[in-house]
Amino acid sequence: MSEIAKGRGVRVEIGYTESAEKTVVGVTKNNPALVNIATHGLAFGSVGYFKDIEGMDQLDGQAVRIKDPGSPDTSYFLAEDIDSTNFATFSSGIFVPIATWRTLSQSTQYQLGGGAPRTADAGTLIDTIDKLETIKLAAETVTIDVRSFTEDNEAMAKIRSVARGLGRLVFRITHPPETGFSVGAQRLFYGQPSIPGESLGQGGTGTGQLTVTVRGQICYLPQLV
Repeated sequence: MSEIAKGRGVRVEIGYTESAEKTVVGVTKNNPALVNIATHGLAFGSVGYFKDIEGMDQLDGQAVRIKDPGSPDTSYFLAEDIDSTNFATFSSGIFVPIATWRTLSQSTQYQLGGGAPRTADAGTLIDTIDKLETIKLAAETVTIDVRSFTEDNEAMAKIRSVARGLGRLVFRITHPPETGFSVGAQRLFYGQPSIPGESLGQGGTGTGQLTVTVRGQICYLPQLV
């Protein structure tokens, strides 16, 4: 049974290092998507992202958590919360597993946003009211507020370096687990972080903020046993 989210014990992490890339053989049009990587050897519950995707371009840059498909075939896994039913047909691509994580321990708040529909007027001269057609969705965004310290820890240093190089990172937000679960509900995404800002006033403590522009979608993931 789900509970209301509480702002305590929440861990914000970044993917710090990556494992060897794996060639994706196929991805089905299913909910959730079934991914074929020959004898992938990846642990269920682990995380990675897709890159260099041809055909099913909706997957390009998408972070996923790996789920057991319930099959003895070790070449398959389910990509949780990814509905590929209406995606284009997969041709080729790469999957990049995350090897290690670092905690953004100075986080104080996060906010998930974006994803609003982008529209265009399809009306004609005779119309007196706009006929808006949805063209696509805006990119989702995640804003993370932090405490500002005089020196960066490993996570913040990595974010700053990647932001300066116009790169992207995998972010994982994990809530405390309820009784009977080993891992709490998670939010997972891959995106381009802004350079973290800093604010400090007389007699106060330093604060900062960064915004992540998400590639693909934010995955809302359930607890793990």
